[in-house]
Amino acid sequence: MFSGAGRNYGGRVRFPSRPVRRRELPALSLVSLAVWLGGFAAPTMAPGAGQVSIEHSPGAEMVAPREAWRRAEVFAAERSDCEVLVGSGDSMQPLYTDRTVLVVRRVKVANLERGMTAVFVGDRGRLVAHALVERTERGWRAAGLGNEEPDRTLVRRENLVGVVVKAFQPVALVARAGDE
Repeated sequence: MFSGAGRNYGGRVRFPSRPVRRRELPALSLVSLAVWLGGFAAPTMAPGAGQVSIEHSPGAEMVAPREAWRRAEVFAAERSDCEVLVGSGDSMQPLYTDRTVLVVRRVKVANLERGMTAVFVGDRGRLVAHALVERTERGWRAAGLGNEEPDRTLVRRENLVGVVVKAFQPVALVARAGDE
């Protein structure tokens, strides 16, 4: 289900004209210790999908829950080609955990690279955020880090929303500077 700006989109993909939007991403989640320490998680093996690289996917910054939205919106507002989304699910663990706030930048298919996390409309008409595995003649194959098989839907110009350029993981234990 998608949600944003106080409206329930009832599972339909809608693109309001507002430059910064909030939506629920059904097939997303994850943050590993390596990401928490400031690095990227090591490439992960997904049975059936081969090696899934995340070398071009940003690690999530650990921030206080109220800061996640604020920082994502500030980052996206400075760019006309970005929107803010929230991920849910566990298919991208350990890179992004459930409720990770993502900034997604619109890009052309020609600019995609292996290891990017692409957001696209999947086979059920819902948004999916998965790592790009390989380019084929018909489009990009993508896979969740925790999935046993690659996605059935190829990432193509027609269903590509963009790529993750920034991620913020809300964590209750992260204190703000003025709270101490």
